[in-house]
Amino acid sequence: MSRVHIIESPMSYYLKFELEAYKLNSKVGENIYLLDKDKYDNTINYDFWLFDDEIVLKMTYDKNGSFIKIEEITKDINKYIEVKNKLLSISTDFKDWK
Repeated sequence: MSRVHIIESPMSYYLKFELEAYKLNSKVGENIYLLDKDKYDNTINYDFWLFDDEIVLKMTYDKNGSFIKIEEITKDINKYIEVKNKLLSISTDFKDWK
C-alpha cells in the first residue's frame, strides 16, 4: 500500500500527529510519500483513494475537515492513475523527509 500526503505549512497539530503515526505505518510496510503543497498544481484538489489502478473513491469533508461521504468515481480513471504517477515521481519518501 502506498500513499502520498500533500503537506501544507504551517502544519496543524493534527498533521503533526498523523506524521508521528506514519512512523509505525512505514515500519509495517506502508510506503508513504510527502509532498509540499507548493509543488502540487492542484490537478485534482480533493482527497481520493485509488485501488489497483481500477477503483477511485473520492473523500468529501466539510470546511472544518470532518468527513462527510465517500463517492465512487467511474469516469476518467486514467486521469487518477496519471496524477498518482506524477505525485509519486515528485514526492519525498517519508523515511527521507525532514
